[in-house]
Amino acid sequence: MVIEPTTALYIASGFLGFSRYSAAAKAAQREAGLTARRLKTQAEQRQLQQLQEHNEVMENLQSMESTNLALAGISGRDTGSDKSFNRILEKAKEDAYKTASRVNLQNLMDQSKIAQQTQMALLQGQNKSKAYRMMGFQSVLNTAYGVSKVT
Repeated sequence: MVIEPTTALYIASGFLGFSRYSAAAKAAQREAGLTARRLKTQAEQRQLQQLQEHNEVMENLQSMESTNLALAGISGRDTGSDKSFNRILEKAKEDAYKTASRVNLQNLMDQSKIAQQTQMALLQGQNKSKAYRMMGFQSVLNTAYGVSKVT
């Protein structure tokens, strides 16, 4: 059986379209994967930043405690029974714990947001990939229909 040149071109065009859509589907999946990996790296960086902020708050508290003890020693006051030094220290601890809690809460919200963005990127990649595959199959079906009309 000899295929007419027009029919052969029609078939080749359909399969090239299918191939192009298949490549686009794979590219959409790769793009989603890259976005997910970038977001994972961003989450890890945010986690490290939160740890650094927490350590800074704790270092500031330690510095405050040391300064408080030094002042008490210089003034000759007893840090165990002196209410003003104890209140200063209590206030510094309260502030440090509030700040550390705020930093931790912000980190949890950021991690949740990034996890949601990651899932959304992967889902969008899957949806694009499916759409391109469907367009590829549609290209094949259109080719088959067109060939049936030509012959």
